Amino acid sequence: MKNLFEKVDSFHLSDIKNPTHPSIFIEESAYDILILVLPYKEGKHLKMESHAFVFDHESYYYFDKQKAEFVNFETMQRVYEFLNEKTNHVMKLVASMHESIDLMEEALYDNANFSNFMHY
Repeated sequence: MKNLFEKVDSFHLSDIKNPTHPSIFIEESAYDILILVLPYKEGKHLKMESHAFVFDHESYYYFDKQKAEFVNFETMQRVYEFLNEKTNHVMKLVASMHESIDLMEEALYDNANFSNFMHY
């Protein structure tokens, strides 16, 4: 989407391309930008991933950071489906973490003897 690269302010383009930019919603007269940062689990590590969208008067675009290009999602339904999948994953991740914390709390209150409680 070459014309989209020309339409979006260079300052906003740098925000869109920045993998560590925090979540934000920006309203401009020609377009709106949504950058949403969501956690994901990679091995034993929790990492953050940003997803950037540009909405203009014609369509809905997702910025593919791997290819460094805008992908036309065409409808808000497709944006919803993409984000719904990502947020469902986050909800499962949070539920899993919550369950782990509950189990650790129960073990602590039951005076269970396990080493490195604070580290775990």
